[in-house]
Amino acid sequence: MSTRVYTVKVGGRFELVAPDGTELVVPSQKVQALIAMLAVDPRMTRQRAWLQDKLWSDRTAEKGANSLRQALYKVRQAFGDDSDIVSANRSTVSLDANRVLVDPGTTGLFLEGMDVGDQEFEHWLSAERVARISGSPPADETHLVSGPAVQRLRQKIRRGLVVEFSNDRGTILGRQEQMFGDIVQRSVCEMLDIEPVTRSEAAERGGDLLVLELQATSGRGDQTGLRVAVYQGLGGADLWSASTVARFPEPGAPFEAALLNLSHRTSAALTDLLCRPTPMLTLENDPNYFAGAGLRRMYSMLPGSVQEARQMFEAAYDLRPRGLYLAMGAQLAVIDFVESGGKNRADLSAQADELCAKAMVEESTNSMVLSSVAHARMVFDDDLVTAGELSRMGVLANPSNPMAWSALANVMLNCERFDEAAQAAKTAISLSKETFFRYWTEFQFATTAVSLNQNDLAIRHAERARALNPKYRPALRYLIGLHASKDSFDEARRAVTRLQRLEADTSPDRFVNDDKYPVRMMRRAGLIDPTRFQEL
Repeated sequence: MSTRVYTVKVGGRFELVAPDGTELVVPSQKVQALIAMLAVDPRMTRQRAWLQDKLWSDRTAEKGANSLRQALYKVRQAFGDDSDIVSANRSTVSLDANRVLVDPGTTGLFLEGMDVGDQEFEHWLSAERVARISGSPPADETHLVSGPAVQRLRQKIRRGLVVEFSNDRGTILGRQEQMFGDIVQRSVCEMLDIEPVTRSEAAERGGDLLVLELQATSGRGDQTGLRVAVYQGLGGADLWSASTVARFPEPGAPFEAALLNLSHRTSAALTDLLCRPTPMLTLENDPNYFAGAGLRRMYSMLPGSVQEARQMFEAAYDLRPRGLYLAMGAQLAVIDFVESGGKNRADLSAQADELCAKAMVEESTNSMVLSSVAHARMVFDDDLVTAGELSRMGVLANPSNPMAWSALANVMLNCERFDEAAQAAKTAISLSKETFFRYWTEFQFATTAVSLNQNDLAIRHAERARALNPKYRPALRYLIGLHASKDSFDEARRAVTRLQRLEADTSPDRFVNDDKYPVRMMRRAGLIDPTRFQEL
């Protein structure tokens, strides 16, 4: 066996350096990321499932395993004659720690410029960067800290959030900061298990919390400038910031669009950061991680994603029983029912009924709960009156939640109140800017545009949804019908090809003749014309 030593540089741009000092060609960023994640582990060993989740989280377990095998083949190719540096068995993948050195570098961002297009990898990358900036142990090294005392501490600790105001609360600007902070904190608490922390408590806890800083300044006329920033601990690294200029309402009156958008962007950024592992909260004991991962799988609507999301929400509920996680289970029952073409209605309806009832008992003022229960009541009970009331309650509970507006748009669409549906869908798009699920709200608006006979507008938004998430099947289905309705058969055929990569059994004939295929809204809108579909 060779004793030649290779170097993996992770400070700044990734490099794999041969023993003679030459940089080796590594063919793709995912292969580079795979090498880097193995190299920075203290034992240079990772679980296969962990690697699949970080690099191919949007794929089924089978497809993720196949992608990992292909990537490992390319890693071995990169090491050339020393390919035995890489070893793998059924559960783990390793590098030979005696023949690989890690150069952390003294300048440059950790794995600077690396982008593999997977949200789970981004979570890991951000956590690693924060750890290196703060000097705390990287999130994946928490297995080195063990013992009963530490385990008990991990079980008790919750994510901490400090909200800091720049102006005295007795001033107009201070009151405006307080109003904005309240709605952001409400949004985060709706989604995650967090603990509000004072500044004095934060000093004792150290870096295992986030700080939200609000700074309001007087603008022209009745306008207020508002800047928000998120930090890792007191005096820690600046993780995210944004600003806007808007007019604050009187207490109790609704926020205008600019403030609602900033509120949601802020809560979305906090939610994303609070779902990541920390030295004291690992993936195994943090309900927030499972809740965040479950949402991403649920909204992807990929084959197998419903079951994976259900497991995530059940794991979150086991750690921290909440009505939210039950409501997400009801939402999954709706998606399962629709995507299966109406199969198992009795079982899924009974499941959703039980979950909705419990969720409403536990969190009846949570906008996510109200929205999910509204969907279930509409789909399983055909109860549009109750669904409409619940969706409106969701919007009132948290007007900065785009999913609440999306639920209202969906109910209004089914009530054939198309103008109201379009307005609610537009609001959902406005609020969901810079969030991972914007494709969902873009597609929601496309469906309302179809109902208003505005097919050109529908195509623009459906194409935007597809661009934001190329694997989002509902958008592809609509694009087939929309393009065919305009005799744009080449575009329609391309959409068919893209959809068949995700659904091998899909064909134009199935759209026309399979009444269980989930395109009911397309049929109602007249987008499935047998004479045009024959051209596909």
